[in-house]
Amino acid sequence: MSEDRNNRVHTIPQFLNAVEQNSVVQSVKGGTTEALFRGHSSIDYELLPTIYRDAEANHYEREMVRDFINNCSHLISTAPRNYIEWLFLMQHHGLPTRLLDWSESALVALFFAVESSNAYTDKNVDSCVWILNPWRLNDHADLDRNTLPSTTSKDVDSYTIDIDDPEVPRAPSAEFPLCVRSLRNSARAVNQKAMVTIHGSERIALEKYEDLLRAGFLSKIVIAGSYRQSILSDLDRLGISHDFIYPGLDGLARTIKFKHLQRE
Repeated sequence: MSEDRNNRVHTIPQFLNAVEQNSVVQSVKGGTTEALFRGHSSIDYELLPTIYRDAEANHYEREMVRDFINNCSHLISTAPRNYIEWLFLMQHHGLPTRLLDWSESALVALFFAVESSNAYTDKNVDSCVWILNPWRLNDHADLDRNTLPSTTSKDVDSYTIDIDDPEVPRAPSAEFPLCVRSLRNSARAVNQKAMVTIHGSERIALEKYEDLLRAGFLSKIVIAGSYRQSILSDLDRLGISHDFIYPGLDGLARTIKFKHLQRE
């Protein structure tokens, strides 16, 4: 995986051209699911789930899932069907999980790369959009078949943890990350064209798997830090705005605030 900061993109057309020419994008073009995208406000931010960023948090996944399930029934209209879908809901509301959010939309990922408020305080910090070949990732997950499983598939069973039996391990039996099709049961998930990768027991960032990097499953496009706000303004004009990404009153308020107070 090469990273050439001298070839940073400054505009949306440059970004789309870089996406079109990207080798990972080309490797899955025409597939039932094509390349996936994830935006980071800093190029130094690892592809590592939030629960593995805290040295102790992963030891308490079982307790956090159990507490969330036991205390949220009065706040949700429909309960998730299984452990993985509970992780989706926890992730959506800010609890650390083994999930990394991805999108089938390059422009949605670009929005996340440039929308952070931190992007305007240090223009010397570049953003990036990661690009993933999900099929090649899952080839290495010992599924014995070429698939991107859904949340109800038995292929994800080894990524769950028993929250009731204290004698079973606190980590999932699966080790390697897996790409899973998201349950798009909210306007946010639909608009963001959500997909996820779920980590197993290995606390390793995706970009640290050298054998997969050599296989060309992962790449990134660097966004010049000094152009983030102008790109965000252009995305807003194209309809990739806060109220599109975050449907609801909070997203609407952020769109109005950006329109009148922050847009260049």
